[in-house]
Amino acid sequence: MRVPRCHAIGCLALTLDTELFCERHVVMVESDTRRILARTFRPNKRPSKILEDMLALAQREILAFQHNGHKSPREQPFEWGN
Repeated sequence: MRVPRCHAIGCLALTLDTELFCERHVVMVESDTRRILARTFRPNKRPSKILEDMLALAQREILAFQHNGHKSPREQPFEWGN
């Protein structure tokens, strides 16, 4: 059985089966990205293309937060179909 770990790059923190990121990193992800991740993540199921795209976006948001020390402003909120 696979041990669930945080999906942030370089983080080895353990998470719950239902979580993608540890407590430290989840706050670095934009709220709309978190909502989409929560809708599309199904533990122990094959990840969808949307989930993979949103995970990549969340990882970029975390890296930007770590580099800048704050969340980067967005030109527009995420919308389905973008």
